[in-house]
Amino acid sequence: MQVACRMHHPGKNRTYPLKLILDAVSTFNLGYSITDTRSVLRRHFHVDVPDRTINSWLTAYRSVSTYARLRAAGKKLFDPRSIIASRFFEHRQVYRFQVHYAKLELSLQSPIHHHLSPLRGYLTAVQRGPRGWASPPGVQVAQPNRSILAMDYKFHS
Repeated sequence: MQVACRMHHPGKNRTYPLKLILDAVSTFNLGYSITDTRSVLRRHFHVDVPDRTINSWLTAYRSVSTYARLRAAGKKLFDPRSIIASRFFEHRQVYRFQVHYAKLELSLQSPIHHHLSPLRGYLTAVQRGPRGWASPPGVQVAQPNRSILAMDYKFHS
């Protein structure tokens, strides 16, 4: 079943898949302009979405887009292509690990979260993977023997 959003424009009714709408909001929130967001959508979905439609989605979903209020500050700190780092790991199954660097930095700038600042180094080390791993206290990491993505953890007491 495909969920769609009906957007009303003067003289036309268009229906867009929910995935396209969510990708538009997410891409814009990474720091891309509306024009760049439209280009990304055209490339991925082969659909030309007007800027005005994208803008209406951004307005409609701003209340549920928690990062929208931090976007301007995050855009100053990071380029849209490097705001999220993604890496695949294998530990009984393959999974994707992601770090949203802008959220991390903006959160840690707050005095309320200052005590969490060691997380920055830990998450950056996890993102670098097994060769650049800086293990947290009490964790010893065995180097992978099957592939560069495999990691086995041994916890000490």
